[in-house]
Amino acid sequence: MTRKAIETTVGLFLLIGVAAMIWLALKVGNWSPATTHDYEVTARFDNIGGLTMKAPVTLAGVTIGRVASIGIDADDYSARITLQIDQAHDNLPTDTSA
Repeated sequence: MTRKAIETTVGLFLLIGVAAMIWLALKVGNWSPATTHDYEVTARFDNIGGLTMKAPVTLAGVTIGRVASIGIDADDYSARITLQIDQAHDNLPTDTSA
C-alpha cells in the first residue's frame, strides 16, 4: 500500500472509532432525541427505591418512556414522579399501576 492509502485507512478507522465512542456515550447516558413525540404522566409513590432521572419506563418488558422528573408532593409528602411516555403508547388505561 502507498503512504496515502495507509493514511486514508488510518483516518477512516479513527473516524469510525470516534463515532462509535460518541454513540456509546449517548447510549450509556440514556440520551434520547429532543424531537420525540411524548406525553407526560404524573404518578405518586410512597417509596421509589433507587429510581433515578431518565430511568426507563417499561411495560411488559418493553421500554415505552423515561422518568422525566422526581419530586416531593408538598401536600402528603409522597414521591411525585413525572414520566415521559412515547406517543405510540397513548392507550394506557387510566387505572394503570406500577
